[in-house]
Amino acid sequence: MIILRTAQWRRRMGYRGAGPAHAVAGQLTVINWRGHTAYVRENYRSLTFYTSSNARLGIAGGGRRGKNLGQLPADAQQILELAAPAPHWQTIADLVHQADAHHRPVVRSHNFTIPTAQYLLRLYDGQLSGTIAG
Repeated sequence: MIILRTAQWRRRMGYRGAGPAHAVAGQLTVINWRGHTAYVRENYRSLTFYTSSNARLGIAGGGRRGKNLGQLPADAQQILELAAPAPHWQTIADLVHQADAHHRPVVRSHNFTIPTAQYLLRLYDGQLSGTIAG
């Protein structure tokens, strides 16, 4: 297994107007195994952000933005999401799990596919403009 490149990605938290300071950062890694390209993304399982309705409207704390923004739950589990060719997914998942120093679970996510990973790489390389809600 060869690591081809890495990139940082952010998952916004809180209300829609929350800036980049209110995000969870993770790493996106491109790997090659026997000529097959796969993508690994650090993420959180069951990631739910707690916000009050006022925080979503941006009027918490007397109109100040930034108060009562979303918070990461204390019991959120770190995971690795793997996007790999279907016939080799389990083999690559086992290799990624063994190589991970924290031995986080490797999962398949319907929200993280090979086209999504390629899009995120282009986005964070500055080839696209826009933001990802995560």
